Amino acid sequence: MASTSTMQSRESDSNTIPFCPIVHPTQKEFNDFNTYIEKLEKEYSQNYGMVKVVPPKSWKARQADYEESLDDKMIVGPIEQNPYGKGGIYECIHIMKKSIPFREYKKKARDFDKVTDNKTIEKVEDLFWKNISFSPPLYGSDMQMSLFDDGVKWNMKEMRSIMNDGLTSNIAGVNTPYLYIGSWKTLFAWHKEDLDLGALNYLHYGKPKFWYCIARSDAHKLESFAKANFAESFAKCPEFLRHKTTVINPYQMIKKLKGDIKISKMSQEAGEFIVVFSGAYHHGFNWGYNIAEAVNYATLGWLDFFPQSKQCRCASDNVSIDHNDFILTLLKNRPELKNRTEVKNFQAWLKQKQLEEQENMASEEETSKEQNSSEEQVEMKKSMIPVVVPEKKKRGRKSKKAATIESDEDSNNHKAETRENSTEPQRIQKKIQKAEKQSKQKLKKEQNQQKKSVKNLNEANKALSSPIQQTEQSLTQSPPQSNRKTSRKNSLNMEVEKVEQEVN
Repeated sequence: MASTSTMQSRESDSNTIPFCPIVHPTQKEFNDFNTYIEKLEKEYSQNYGMVKVVPPKSWKARQADYEESLDDKMIVGPIEQNPYGKGGIYECIHIMKKSIPFREYKKKARDFDKVTDNKTIEKVEDLFWKNISFSPPLYGSDMQMSLFDDGVKWNMKEMRSIMNDGLTSNIAGVNTPYLYIGSWKTLFAWHKEDLDLGALNYLHYGKPKFWYCIARSDAHKLESFAKANFAESFAKCPEFLRHKTTVINPYQMIKKLKGDIKISKMSQEAGEFIVVFSGAYHHGFNWGYNIAEAVNYATLGWLDFFPQSKQCRCASDNVSIDHNDFILTLLKNRPELKNRTEVKNFQAWLKQKQLEEQENMASEEETSKEQNSSEEQVEMKKSMIPVVVPEKKKRGRKSKKAATIESDEDSNNHKAETRENSTEPQRIQKKIQKAEKQSKQKLKKEQNQQKKSVKNLNEANKALSSPIQQTEQSLTQSPPQSNRKTSRKNSLNMEVEKVEQEVN
């Protein structure tokens, strides 16, 4: 690489974070953005998530000033940032406030600039993390605006990458730039770019912007750490880091991971670029009042990551690009790329994806047909089961002829039912007659028993009167000789009374 590069060796100490590489391109290198960025990716992206690019001294982004020329412009819907949490783990709540002129915002922001004046990087970091939860700052973010002069190299509103060549329309913040107006402690939470794109960031003016970044190869380590500490957020949305509300002190994270993560940091000064490679997580904060601009870019190497990129589904305004439309538009605008390995690999993946989708559709259709066929068979079986509807019985005299029979199968049953209905009164009459006969027989039996009891009583009286008469005759003829005869009479009288009681 023709440019000079400055970088510190990577530290294994879990208490420190190394700085990312700093590169100084030549004017020739700087003139060809896409070629130069591809070189940077190949050289640094495996171990670093970002590099700082210091443009040639002859280059200038803007001829006009950044003070009076901007004072009357409005910062639309600035965001009040409210981080809450503890132990280096925070969730940031964003509250939109009323629009404010640059002039007014700048005046308020500069009241806090003295906090970081003449401070070392380490001291500013320490101040930020100790005071992150106090005095929520106001951030002018995501403003659709550019401050680059026309015709300037690396001009974000005119920059061409395969991202622009593959889209048929503009997407704000993706292939058109956003402007950011910062103040002390305003921050951007840990996140990757939409669709895992790369990002180009330029600090136009003001206090430094501080960066932390993790190489794409270790992105999963941050994700695992974040999921463990934000389990509830992860349960609601697996891509919750794309909400840009998760703030994690990197020193706490590397301490937990014992330094086993490819992370770097950098302080960006006014007039410098930060290039964030595709798929790299980044996070940072502002030292004071400043003005920055950012846009996404894509290299051919990004085509390897595009298919695996995931999107949050919580909001309807998430960036989404159709894979097939993108590659067709790209090759239409850049036909010279059709033989590039990255393009061929992407087309092969896309073809395989389309085949799998067709197979899935065919499988779903077959499953649907089988299900419908099964349901139809069930309905047919149900329709074959005869449904017996009970006939209403007619009141009054029954017809001797059977009612009209709708089917031969039901004819015999219907006739039997008709015969049964016609003989019902006869059965009832017979039951009544039988009951009357049984009642008469019972009454006659009781009468016979009564007659028999009377007969027995008469016979007993007759048997009793004969010995009494004889005794009386004997008594009249001679005086009583003993009490035995009197006892016998009394005994006979008791028997007579007993018989009479039984008869009654």
